Amino acid sequence: VFAEFQALATHGALGWKAFAIDGTQYLAVANNYNDASYNIDSKIYRFDGSSFIEFQSLATSGAREWEVFTIDGAHYLAVANGYTEDSWTHNTNSKIYRWDGSSFAEFQTLATNGACGWEAFTISGTQYLAVANNYNDKSYSIDSKIYRWDGSVFAEFQALATHGALGWKAFAIDGTQYLAVANNYNDASYNIDSKIYRFDGSSFIEFQSLATSGAREWEVFTIDGAHYLAVANGYTEDSWTHNTNSKIYRWDGSSFAEFQTLATNGACGWEAFTISGTQYLAVANNYNDKSYSIDSKIYRWDGSVFAEFQA
Repeated sequence: VFAEFQALATHGALGWKAFAIDGTQYLAVANNYNDASYNIDSKIYRFDGSSFIEFQSLATSGAREWEVFTIDGAHYLAVANGYTEDSWTHNTNSKIYRWDGSSFAEFQTLATNGACGWEAFTISGTQYLAVANNYNDKSYSIDSKIYRWDGSVFAEFQALATHGALGWKAFAIDGTQYLAVANNYNDASYNIDSKIYRFDGSSFIEFQSLATSGAREWEVFTIDGAHYLAVANGYTEDSWTHNTNSKIYRWDGSSFAEFQTLATNGACGWEAFTISGTQYLAVANNYNDKSYSIDSKIYRWDGSVFAEFQA
């Protein structure tokens, strides 16, 4: 069983990112709010052989997520800042930090709009970063951005129209790169399409629309060579409830087709993992219209579909 190993003080934490540099393990936490301010430090912890100790503090503004990646052996961390009190706005800068050999130093600033997350991926050896812009103080229907490494910094590569975007998921099928965005809200409705984009060699073009209900996250995985996408749906206006179905889609050779429906409660995310070759999916259930203290579920692949394994 799992026994508690360590407790670390956090402030409205929205996520962790684990990574290693030269054999040393680190953990970065996105601290969002401390009961008084969004302009607070997020922390990086280093494993010293027996526990995680505070290694570095980085000033963040309503931090929502960290992303980690490497370019030519150099280590980078990107933070999605969602809100700043400097001017009381969601239109705040997100930051990229580079490892200087002993700590992370600020490397580049990118203007974002209520950023909810970064997704790092490569195409033909070139590094890209996609940011999910959620809100610009006036509208949720705004552009999210893709940046491309130009050899020295990240330059804007493409803008894509999104609607309350909460995250991107990058994946490849048969050598072709795809990006799926979780569109949550479009200023009028949660029952909107989320999109899959395909890289055509020069830019990302819309490939497929999938009906979602307050989508919050995509997860991607493969089983016996078959490609799957799972969406966490958080809210539906069909009956004005958080108790809505989340969906799994399977690649049919040319597009994604609906494969399985699973009942969820304000789902915030999926995590795919394997144990001894068997595929599992865990869903984070957030709210059932009455309580936040509810069961989240783990599903196990039974050879043909996912069956509930544990609550």
